[in-house]
Amino acid sequence: KATVSVLYCFLYFFSFAMKMMAFASLLAAAAAGDVKFSTVFGNDMVLQRAPAKAAVYGTGTSGSQVSVGFNGKKYPATVGADGHWKALLDPMPAGGSFDITAGDETLTGVTFGDVWFCSGQSNMWLPLKYTVSRNESYAAAKAGKYNNIRMFNLKPNPQPVPTQDIDSSFIAMNWTRADHAATNSSMETFSAICWYYAESLTDRMTASGSSVPIGLVQSTQGGTLIEQWVNADSQLEVSSNVSCVSNHSIPYNKNTEQKCQNGLLYNGMVYPFVNMSVKGWLWYQGENNLFSDAGSVLDNRGYAGLLQKLIESWRGLWSTVAGTTSSESGFGIVMLADATDEGWGCNVPQMHWAETGNYGYAPNPALPNTFLATAHDIGEPWSDECQNPPNYCCVDGPTRGSVCGPVDYMVYDSKFLGPDPTTPKYMGGIHPRVKKPVSKRLAQAAWSLVYGDKETAWTGPVISGCDVSGDEITVRFNTTFLMGDSILVKNYSTVHKASATFVLVGSEMPADAYENYLYANRQPWWGDNSNWKSVDIKMVNSNSISIDISSLKGQQIGGIRYGHGVPGVAPQNGHYRVCCGTQDISNAFCPPENCPIMSDKQNLPAMPFMARIVNSKCKCLEPQTCDN
Repeated sequence: KATVSVLYCFLYFFSFAMKMMAFASLLAAAAAGDVKFSTVFGNDMVLQRAPAKAAVYGTGTSGSQVSVGFNGKKYPATVGADGHWKALLDPMPAGGSFDITAGDETLTGVTFGDVWFCSGQSNMWLPLKYTVSRNESYAAAKAGKYNNIRMFNLKPNPQPVPTQDIDSSFIAMNWTRADHAATNSSMETFSAICWYYAESLTDRMTASGSSVPIGLVQSTQGGTLIEQWVNADSQLEVSSNVSCVSNHSIPYNKNTEQKCQNGLLYNGMVYPFVNMSVKGWLWYQGENNLFSDAGSVLDNRGYAGLLQKLIESWRGLWSTVAGTTSSESGFGIVMLADATDEGWGCNVPQMHWAETGNYGYAPNPALPNTFLATAHDIGEPWSDECQNPPNYCCVDGPTRGSVCGPVDYMVYDSKFLGPDPTTPKYMGGIHPRVKKPVSKRLAQAAWSLVYGDKETAWTGPVISGCDVSGDEITVRFNTTFLMGDSILVKNYSTVHKASATFVLVGSEMPADAYENYLYANRQPWWGDNSNWKSVDIKMVNSNSISIDISSLKGQQIGGIRYGHGVPGVAPQNGHYRVCCGTQDISNAFCPPENCPIMSDKQNLPAMPFMARIVNSKCKCLEPQTCDN
């Protein structure tokens, strides 16, 4: 009986143990079934190459274990109380095609390269189909020339609180190889600035004998303020002149934080990506902030303070985990294009200066490890009136008037279907169709500063000083930044006063001009008043130009500026272009990249500048210096 009893107990407990093991297996299987990759991951995606550790992450059942399989190795992770998990892969060289598994899910065709996060408002959003260079890019992509480029595109996704998760319905294009995107036409809806940057970067890599996959993440929304893209709490650290997104008439502070709804795009369009290891960021935004103070980094105010805060906070979030995204990763900035101000031309000079951290160039002490592309000389070639009767100058059709200039940069118009190429506008000249030159400048600066090419200049000529002597002002440019290159003064129309160079006659610049303050209600900027006179320029030597002031007959010169303003037009507006002066661009287009001062071999435009004249010498507005 004892033996039977023992046997019975053994069988009972054995049966119980087997049932528990089966139950545990069912739980494990259920947990594995719950494991998902984040929706920001997909087949054919690019993960950041070495030296960074690429992060993969997703969702699952709280407390369960996740095993990520990659390249013959298992990477364990635990699902946290918030339902999220993350694993860091070993650093990988560029290239390859890998599968990555987690739970029951598998990502296929994953490669390693450089991931760039592209963000901002409508000129960063503007799709390739609205740009004049698109057809060449479509053809090259279809032919496989840019198969190293892979793209991800997010729809607008404002959220009330920071969220790691994106509903798949908000993904406009999941990870797609360039040749596939060109074939299925999804490429034409992707950000032109972002694409042309990768294309130009690839061309430089190819010329240097290297090939690196490039992953592009587009997270953009038109008509937005910088305040929508920065963590709401971080904005409270900016001293003043932060806009309330929902009501511009009230200040943004702790008491109005909930009402203002600042930071909603940060919550839903930035935060979901902060765990992703990246090479860097590209930022093109600011048109919708032109109504408010551009401000200064000296007192942490306005757009300048917010841009500095955005860069610092994004870097801090992405680099939270050591070994992933570097806290010194490159951050590319596009300065606003000419005539994209929507009526706020009076504030464009201040915005341009703020976009450089008030130094007139980047990188600098306020914006370290940044790189910059100026677009002050790349506006829409034609004014919006060019399609109007009686001349229809930008429409290549039978009614085109005899007064019209050459046929180029023609506008698509359903009423007059001229021969290709014609390119449609999107909401007129506020979205210039010429985007590739801007991205080429971004790529050139990145090639120099991020990728370390010592032969490539990262900026065009930057003012370093000037002297007034008799009927002449000699302006000098920083020889270090020229990197052995020389300046070039291109031919410009003296008839249309298109030197883009002005002097302030008979008065001085305001004492508080360095504060970079607002000119309310679209009132003319003090720099647009009639005391600023257009002057002619010529090259003196490899780093100097001469300004002829003989026509001013010895009058007091209080200041000098370059790259802003149109003679006799106050404020700047969309009917003219800075680099074409008084030319009527409804009858003849203004060629892009047409401002006269350039670097000779590197082909980069001089940075816009402004300076007082004190004791016959230049004195830039603080913190910029130009007293050498």
